[in-house]
Amino acid sequence: MIIAKAIATFFATLVIVKVYDEFRHGRENIIMLFFWLATWSTVLTLAFLPGITFWLRENIFGPDTGLGTIFGIGLIFLLFISYRLYIKADRAERKINKIVTELALKDLDKD
Repeated sequence: MIIAKAIATFFATLVIVKVYDEFRHGRENIIMLFFWLATWSTVLTLAFLPGITFWLRENIFGPDTGLGTIFGIGLIFLLFISYRLYIKADRAERKINKIVTELALKDLDKD
């Protein structure tokens, strides 16, 4: 369980620092900042207070299957990968918009 906590803490810290840096430099909006802060705060809460997941699982899904930790670690990796993909796609979109705007302005100047 200590390994799961360490992995969750590492990735949560990494994402929170990166998303704050993106926000600070104007490459991220405040809604996405709060979304990722809430998401990774929830991940940390569940990693350090696993009793919440046991309670939810027993009340929603029934008895323990024993794979919760493995699936939890997998979820952490998936969330981290989805964050990185979102950032890369957003940057590509911004670059494309900038290039299109510059080309349109050049065409306008030629006319």
